[in-house]
Amino acid sequence: MQVARVDQQPDPPFVNIAILGSDHVSKDTPIDELYSELTTYDGVLLFECAALVKQSGIDLMSCPLGLCLRLRVRRRLSQGAIALWHCLLPLSVISKNLLQPPHEWETWLGLFPLNHSLETHPPETWFTQSIHLISRPEFLKLRLRFTYHNPELKAQMAMRQQCEQEAQQRKAQEAAYHGQQQFQDLLKHSRGRKTTDLDSSASAVKVSQPESVPLHVKQPSPVTVEASANFASTVKVLEHDSSTSQVKQLATITVETFAGPAEDASSIAKLKDALSDALSFVRSASDMLGCPDTDALLTVEGALASSTPGSSPVKAHCDQLRDRLASALAAANRTGNDIDEVDLAEGLRYALMGMLQGADQPHASMTFIGLSAQSTDKLSSIQAQYPDLFAVFCEVSKLSLERLSLMEQISGGSTDEAVQSQIAAAQQESCELRRQLVEARQMLQRREQEVLQLKQLASHGAQAGNQVANSGSSAPQLDLL
Repeated sequence: MQVARVDQQPDPPFVNIAILGSDHVSKDTPIDELYSELTTYDGVLLFECAALVKQSGIDLMSCPLGLCLRLRVRRRLSQGAIALWHCLLPLSVISKNLLQPPHEWETWLGLFPLNHSLETHPPETWFTQSIHLISRPEFLKLRLRFTYHNPELKAQMAMRQQCEQEAQQRKAQEAAYHGQQQFQDLLKHSRGRKTTDLDSSASAVKVSQPESVPLHVKQPSPVTVEASANFASTVKVLEHDSSTSQVKQLATITVETFAGPAEDASSIAKLKDALSDALSFVRSASDMLGCPDTDALLTVEGALASSTPGSSPVKAHCDQLRDRLASALAAANRTGNDIDEVDLAEGLRYALMGMLQGADQPHASMTFIGLSAQSTDKLSSIQAQYPDLFAVFCEVSKLSLERLSLMEQISGGSTDEAVQSQIAAAQQESCELRRQLVEARQMLQRREQEVLQLKQLASHGAQAGNQVANSGSSAPQLDLL
C-alpha cells in the first residue's frame, strides 16, 4: 500500500483520510508542538503529518476496506518525540458509509491516552467508544473526513441505475401496449353491433325492455355519461395499480355504449352489469382509502336517479376518491425509498454500537451522532414506518451504552489498583535506598575517623624517630688512639 498526496489523481481506488479540526487540546501542551501520524494496527508508519490538522488529507492507494488503522498524536520535544494520544480506525465499519453516494463520511472522534491499551477488545468496540468520547472534555477530539474514490464502483452503480430505469420503462411500455390492445378489442366489440349511420338510427330504433331485466330509463342520461367520464378520470389517477385496468375498460365501455342507443335489451343489460361492477370497485377502493360510507349512493339506481347535470353522487364521490389518492401518493413520495432488510440490519448494527442518543426518553426527539445524512434518513424512515421495531433498537442502544459504561468503570478501577500498587512498591524501594544511603554515610564517617587516627599515629611515630636520631648524633665521641 502506497501513500500519496491529495493533489494527485491516481487511477486505482484509494481512501482519503483528512483531519479537518481539533478540540479540547490541553492548555499545558502547545498546539504547535503536536502532530498526527497514521500507522497500521501493528505500528508500521504510513504517513507523518507536519501538524495536528491536515485538511488536504492522506491518500491510501489500493487500500483494502477491511484494514484497521491507528491514528496517533505525538509531541515534539528536544530529547525526541513522544506519543500522547491514539485511537483505532477500522475501515470495515467506516466503509459501510462510503459505498453509497456521495462516498464520503465525516465524524468527530475522541482519542485515548497512550497508557490506555487498545488490544483488550476488538477494534470495532474501541471505535464505538471513541465516538462516545465526544461528550467528554478531558479527551482530545479530532474531526475526520473519510472519502472513497473508486471510478469502477461509480461506473457499476451508474450502469445498475440505468438498467433499472430501462427495465421500468420497458415494463411501462409493455403495460401501455397491452392496455391499448385490450382497449381496441373492447372498442371493436362494443361497436360491432352498431349501425353505420348513428344519427338516422337514433330516431328510428326504439329500445324494448325485457321483463326479466327491470330498467328505469331507455336512453342514456347526460348525468350517466358524465359519471362515465368521471370513472375515466379516476382511472387516470389509479394507473399505478394493476387492478384499475378493469375499471378503465368498464368506463370505456360505458362511454362508448352511451354514445349511441343500443340495438336491443341485452346490450343495455350488459351495460348495467358493467356499471355495477365499476361501482363495486369504487366502493372497495373507497373502503381502502377510508372514504365515508356511500353504499346507498354508489348503486346503479342511485347513479341513474339524478337528473341534474354535473351534480351526480358518483361524480362527487369520484372527486373525493381522486383527492384521497393524490394525498396518498404525495405521502408515499415524501416517505422516500422503502426500507429493506439491509437497512433494518444496518439500524440494528448502529443500535448495538450505542449510536442512538435519547434511547431512554421515548417521547424525546432522537439524535444520531457520527452518522452520515443518508444513514440518519434511513433511521428516521425506520422510526416512521416501524415504530415498534425502532423502540427495540432504542432499548438495545441503551443496553449497549450501559455495558460500555460498566466496562469503562471496570477497566478504570483495575488501572487505579495497578497504579497504586506500583506507587507503593516505588515508595518502599525509595525508603530502602534511603536507609542504605544513611548506612553508607555512617560507614564512610567511621572510615574517615580511622584514617585520621592512623595519620595522627604516623605523625607521632615520625616525631619520636626524629628525636631518637637527634639524640644519637649529639653523643660524645671516644678517641681510641
